[in-house]
Amino acid sequence: MMQSPAVATIPEAISVMQELSSSLPATDGVACFNSMYLQVTEAVGAKLSEGAFVDPEFMDRLDVNFVNLYLRSYAAHGSQGQVCRSWRTLFDRRDDDRVLPLQFALAGMNAHINHDLPLAVTMTSQELGRPPSARGVREDFLAVNAVLAEADDAVRARLQGPVAARLDELAGPVDDVMASWGIAQARDLAWGQALRLWELREEQHRSARFLGALDSVVSLASHCLLAPIDVRGSRAADFISTAFGAVDDFGAGMLDALWGSDRDDNQPGPSLWDDDDDGGDDGDSGDGVVDRVFARLRDLRQGDAEPVLAPTTS
Repeated sequence: MMQSPAVATIPEAISVMQELSSSLPATDGVACFNSMYLQVTEAVGAKLSEGAFVDPEFMDRLDVNFVNLYLRSYAAHGSQGQVCRSWRTLFDRRDDDRVLPLQFALAGMNAHINHDLPLAVTMTSQELGRPPSARGVREDFLAVNAVLAEADDAVRARLQGPVAARLDELAGPVDDVMASWGIAQARDLAWGQALRLWELREEQHRSARFLGALDSVVSLASHCLLAPIDVRGSRAADFISTAFGAVDDFGAGMLDALWGSDRDDNQPGPSLWDDDDDGGDDGDSGDGVVDRVFARLRDLRQGDAEPVLAPTTS
């Protein structure tokens, strides 16, 4: 168990993640994500050493704040502490042998980029007294995308292996469907959420509501990313693609609809989850936003002899 998760430098972060990788079995879902994130962090650290960024101080602090959000979440889960939905979805499913290594890695990147990165940008801006609009911050943020894409391609190839090749043979280009979740796209969305968080930095109540909504959206995406793929379903690839499309549409418009700048904070917001607050497809007739998305996924399954995607509880 990680006793002191906070790190102060990128080399220290790399060392902690290397230790974590060596302590976990390769099939562990967290290990699959950690392997990808370790390679990404090493690549960003190398670019910092080369002087590749306009504002290296900001990028260095951003990377440290970013990795600490992951390490603290992992440590909190191991000590039965409070963990956000975004990370809990992966942590609770980490031993599911029906889930592919690539699915675990992408679910971790989903939680880390879509939930943690907006927080890390805001934290770094507050820490250094430089808003996200400061010179070099956006440019450096975009420059990282190319670094991440190279590392992402290498790790995906290693994590897919012969299992994904067999899935392609039996159920269509499943790995191409999984690739519809992309790091660059996720980071672009995360930048937009970071700007909104920055605007809300002095409004504690609205900021908390915004983060709660974001956490639920990200958790929902991870539920879909971690759904076991049944290769016997002849429509597996089409189904997963459609399900991801539903989640993408949901995530793109949901936050503005719920937490727009003109929203009356005195009015209650719509429920994200059903009354039992488990976030899962439990058969209840919940009327929360997430429940309606799961209902859409159930509708997509109708007519399949073998269900190929089943949202699970966390």
